[in-house]
Amino acid sequence: MPFLPPHFTVFDLDVSNFTGTGMFLNLVDDETVNRRISRWIYNNLEGRYFVGSAPSNTSLRFGFEIPQEATYFGLIASSLVNKKD
Repeated sequence: MPFLPPHFTVFDLDVSNFTGTGMFLNLVDDETVNRRISRWIYNNLEGRYFVGSAPSNTSLRFGFEIPQEATYFGLIASSLVNKKD
């Protein structure tokens, strides 16, 4: 989705640990990471979702229409971002 609806369950993933410098790595624009996350969500979840930058600028923000899917995604999210292709 291009925007985060207010009824979605929000999950923020701190990516400062993945950059090595503590600076924000724009993972939303990184094709490989964005494709990997989108593919995982498409293959494993059923509801609508949102991916974007969080206001803190060191986190990615995910929103899920089905609250249980936010929990499920939270368990796997860091390995999706940190995984090498």
